[in-house]
Amino acid sequence: MRRTFTLLTVSTLAAAALSACGSDGGSGSGSGEIKVAVVAPFTGGLAYLGGSLRQPVQDYFDEVNASGFEIDGKKIELTAIEGDDQGTPDVGVDTVKKLQTKEGVEYFLGPMSSGVASAIEPLMASKADSTWIMSSAAVLGPTDNPNVFRNASLMRVYNDGVISYVKANPDFKRVALVTDETHTAVTQTTDDFTADLKSAGIDIVASETVSIGDTDFRAMLTKFKGLEPDLVIYRGYAAEAAQVTEQSKELGGNWANAWTTKISDGDMQKLAKSDALKGAVTCYDPGLEDEAKAGDADAAAQLKAFGSDYSNLSDKAYDSAVILVAAMRKADSTDPKKVNAALEELTVADVSDDVLGTYEPQDGGLLFKDHEVDIKSICSEWDGQQWKQIPGV
Repeated sequence: MRRTFTLLTVSTLAAAALSACGSDGGSGSGSGEIKVAVVAPFTGGLAYLGGSLRQPVQDYFDEVNASGFEIDGKKIELTAIEGDDQGTPDVGVDTVKKLQTKEGVEYFLGPMSSGVASAIEPLMASKADSTWIMSSAAVLGPTDNPNVFRNASLMRVYNDGVISYVKANPDFKRVALVTDETHTAVTQTTDDFTADLKSAGIDIVASETVSIGDTDFRAMLTKFKGLEPDLVIYRGYAAEAAQVTEQSKELGGNWANAWTTKISDGDMQKLAKSDALKGAVTCYDPGLEDEAKAGDADAAAQLKAFGSDYSNLSDKAYDSAVILVAAMRKADSTDPKKVNAALEELTVADVSDDVLGTYEPQDGGLLFKDHEVDIKSICSEWDGQQWKQIPGV
């Protein structure tokens, strides 16, 4: 049974924040305090996501610390600190450099975005005596390094879900693609995704690119109207996907809309300015909300415990903390090189009682193969209030 983590009081949260900001110790193996940097946007346009990544990590660390966490006979205190990348590559590079050189941090969870992950990959590789666990960014490349692991879904999980959705709907013959060219993980898989659509007998009538932050897609959508696609697939983040879908309805586009992204019910409700998003489909790796809707009481309790801190990224952020602690225990060491070796040997059974996500056992029951986990995708339809899973897809 998965752990339902403890609801924290305001005073506990305040103490954790003071600990994160006020301590000047490094994260080295000789220190009783281990700082773990959560690299994410804590300021800027995506700042609302930073807390949903750091707080679940600190929640789990607080539980572990309270239980009397010992490694090699020494008491260890884990603290999640903010590594604010503002969601931009340049800031991400500066932030990680500071954490590595000035603060001596050896353990990192994140980053959130693929663009930042690509930018800081050389910094990941430059410090072999560090450990990285990526809980959201899906870009290829970082996990080729021996010290970088990912418990997030690769982009192929989202792509495979949409392909399954297309195959389950024989009326979809003509498809228009919209790809966020600034989303590295998406662009890396465009050729494979296009080939899979063609193999399914789909006629790709248009393939357009946009960028994160774009707001007016009407010229592109007017072009689509003349091409009469049955389905428009948006490959990128949810904010732009929602605008494309709403503007499609505004212009009288009568096609179906599918996305390759993940967003919680609460965040989707903030994006949905009208009923125009009703009927949109997105394909992704399932999380707590999906399990709670399926009747899992533990998942419902965990969602309640997250409260306003929850986003679609929270599950895997929490799990990254669980996985890191499990590897430290397995290694009985806080030496990053030994912890990395333990991550290689970690099995799904080693973490299944505590993680929130469902990870498929790989060769020998291992959690990681080539530093990646295996997760199955689902597709859900927006009914105006929440995502509802589409049976059989």
